[in-house]
Amino acid sequence: MKAHYLNSYQPLSLAACYLPLIFLLITLITGCSTTAVDTRIHYWEKETSANLPIGSTKLQAQDFFRARGAELKCCVSAPPGPSYHLMIERKVGHHFLMEYDVVVLVEISSAEKVTSISVQRWGVGL
Repeated sequence: MKAHYLNSYQPLSLAACYLPLIFLLITLITGCSTTAVDTRIHYWEKETSANLPIGSTKLQAQDFFRARGAELKCCVSAPPGPSYHLMIERKVGHHFLMEYDVVVLVEISSAEKVTSISVQRWGVGL
């Protein structure tokens, strides 16, 4: 009887042994996914700083994104802050525990000029 009692805990001890491997695997997958997001963020930061200066017109901003296969859409805001035009690359980094988009926020003044640009990651995950 005693041996049977001890064997009932064997699956739990096996699970405890594999738990660190599971977490390592999740960490590796997450690292690969966030690397893709970081790469795209770096790309958009470099491109906007080199080719879309503050003071550009709204039309120039739209042409800038169109030339790169993207679309600048209107509008998103978080009161009491300003309203932004945005470009979204969806699911740049994703797997079953996370999903991230890369978003470029372009603030355009009432005079239709670019006043600020911000590149961000939006999403949920590890």
